Amino acid sequence: MCFLPMVDASMSLTMTEFEDKKKHMHELQDRLADTERQLFEGEVLRKKLHNTILELKGNIRVFCRLRPLLPDDGGHQEASVIAYPRSSESLGRGIDVVQSG
Repeated sequence: MCFLPMVDASMSLTMTEFEDKKKHMHELQDRLADTERQLFEGEVLRKKLHNTILELKGNIRVFCRLRPLLPDDGGHQEASVIAYPRSSESLGRGIDVVQSG
């Protein structure tokens, strides 16, 4: 019966270690959850800033679409209907439609 005090002491030490490990595990889980939340918030902010940068650069949008005249269109004209800007012209100008219709 002299082993009983040793077993009690060993069991008490094991339970204390178990509780410490359990407490440490919960702390790590809380830190992980907090880090995942921060990561999600950072990703949302990154996407927002990325979209803002794209807007500041200027989005390219289609304003008008043109196609060449087809023979069925009745337009057998030799003159160009579209005028493209030259590099010497002001920047930001687009394609000019010379003839309406």
